[in-house]
Amino acid sequence: MKINELYQSIINDLKNGKRPLVKLNEQVLDDIYESYSQCLSQSDRELLMKVLCILDNTQTTTRRFEEFILKSFETFTDSEAIIFLLGTFQKQVAEARFKDGHRLEMSHLQLLERLLEHDDPEVVEWTLRIIESIGSQGLFFKKKIFAMKPNFFERFNKHRKAIFQIIEMLEKRWGH
Repeated sequence: MKINELYQSIINDLKNGKRPLVKLNEQVLDDIYESYSQCLSQSDRELLMKVLCILDNTQTTTRRFEEFILKSFETFTDSEAIIFLLGTFQKQVAEARFKDGHRLEMSHLQLLERLLEHDDPEVVEWTLRIIESIGSQGLFFKKKIFAMKPNFFERFNKHRKAIFQIIEMLEKRWGH
């Protein structure tokens, strides 16, 4: 199945309220790998979004795309792309590593730390969601996270409200 066909199938399922979670075989993974490589070499944002959609809506986790995902954070810096990258990072980097018995590396933690300072509160929210999911490695961010708790008036923004709620949950978990 070609990338465009697979992407369209996922989009149709999502529009119909279905959770796609497709299984990818080696041939499809090879096709995605080739497409992802092309998208990075040509800075093709449209292709990136299709690839990320597929990788985020699959049952297949693989560390095969880890380097591409990390490089994408440098190449595609708009908020929408970063949010999609974070979803894919969670599944294809964090979950794939944990499934294989590996923790996130310092470079991964440093990337997440930089994203905590992003201007877009939605990027910060999704970064916090990943940090919340990485267990004890999240303690790396404890001081920074507790210092960034939104004030009362900022909580009227839905993403800042979510940030506040995630930080409160982490405070309870980590004992602040």
